[in-house]
Amino acid sequence: MAFIKMSGHWINHIRGGVQVAEASHTIQMPGGLTVEFAAPFIPLGNDLAITPEFEVDGEHAVRMRLDLWRPMRLNPARPWPLALKGQEIAVRITRDFDADPNTTWDFTADEAMAWCVAWEATNLPAATGNAPE
Repeated sequence: MAFIKMSGHWINHIRGGVQVAEASHTIQMPGGLTVEFAAPFIPLGNDLAITPEFEVDGEHAVRMRLDLWRPMRLNPARPWPLALKGQEIAVRITRDFDADPNTTWDFTADEAMAWCVAWEATNLPAATGNAPE
């Protein structure tokens, strides 16, 4: 049986104590309602994490997708602008993207997609079906 444990907060050690921090997701619902909630994530170490994708489901629900994951940089929280198919790919891309000196967590979706296409060409066999959504 598979098991996924996600956190919602992390601790920063600061001068004189600790600070509890959280990342958040904001979703625009039909009818103009905006919902913001704490973003669950799987910590990877070194202020890196992955977070599941969320989407509107009808008029009154938000769906958490465990098949799509977004890389995330914590402290401060910066989610990647694209969702990736599967945890394993999301973890690899999170670590490689963060380690690349030519990237920034402020990349636009187009910049992240271009980086991801280049990464996929050199790191994955052809036709894996793991391209970002």
